Amino acid sequence: MFLEDCAKAINPENPKESIVVKSFSRTIFIRGINNPSEAFQIYNNIADLKAKLHIHSVFSVVTAEPKYPFWRIIELFRHDADCLVCVVGEKMVKLTDEVVKMLRETASTLRDTSRSQFSEIIRASRRAGLEELKFIIEGKAADHKIPPHASKKLCWLIDELSKRYKGDELNSVVWRCFKSLEPYTRREERKWRE
Repeated sequence: MFLEDCAKAINPENPKESIVVKSFSRTIFIRGINNPSEAFQIYNNIADLKAKLHIHSVFSVVTAEPKYPFWRIIELFRHDADCLVCVVGEKMVKLTDEVVKMLRETASTLRDTSRSQFSEIIRASRRAGLEELKFIIEGKAADHKIPPHASKKLCWLIDELSKRYKGDELNSVVWRCFKSLEPYTRREERKWRE
């Protein structure tokens, strides 16, 4: 029942298409997704299902380009902790269950943040240092471009991530986390010209 629920969480339209390997100790589901932030949503759905399960289990969600070697993905599943792994080019970003919980907590504060303003923050996270990024975020709140509570939560997230990661890995994790949060922002209505 649990595996069937996981298959439905991964691929609601056709759950049986996702199951690739099923054994006593391991099940692997594969699904093509267009946007890596979908992996965050899938991870959250499975985390909710796992919370109802009363036996120990470990799950990981890995996103990679279609040409990424499958055997390398299999190697990523050898960890004994829940995690969300994002492979972009040659860089791999691993988000622990604890970090994903922080993302869930942050996502709820972004409902009133416009997608275009948040996209600017994501772009800034690629090139700015962390203190500069926090200053940019605080400036957007001071200019009433994003809500103050969202600004505080994003700065809190950056501080928490900097306690867990260092150097280039930290920059990659901040960018990946912000990119994962983008769907939780408010999408602007487009006015069509007639």
